[in-house]
Amino acid sequence: MTQETTEQTNLTLEEREQALLAREQALAQRERQEALQRGLSARGLPPALSPFLDGGSAEETDQALDALSAAWEEAVQTGVRDRLRMTPPAASGALPPAPDEAVRRVRAAMGLKNA
Repeated sequence: MTQETTEQTNLTLEEREQALLAREQALAQRERQEALQRGLSARGLPPALSPFLDGGSAEETDQALDALSAAWEEAVQTGVRDRLRMTPPAASGALPPAPDEAVRRVRAAMGLKNA
């Protein structure tokens, strides 16, 4: 083999190695995305959030998922507490009218004679 043929062969091998490495990285990325989507679903979160949480490595992705899950739970709990919070009615000191008195008032308002 000539030196030129050897260089072309080496270049072709390097290109193949780079292409193989790129395919392996793409496969690893897809596997991380699928695992992340399963993790989101298991925690009751929308799987559509997975592109925003991919940290590059499995550990960084897990940390991002844990942080999102904790923030989501806190937001849900805060919303529930806010919606269930009730303010007690202002105390006027007066008791509601007895049922008979209420009936009399309604009858009087309607123009009927009280019994």
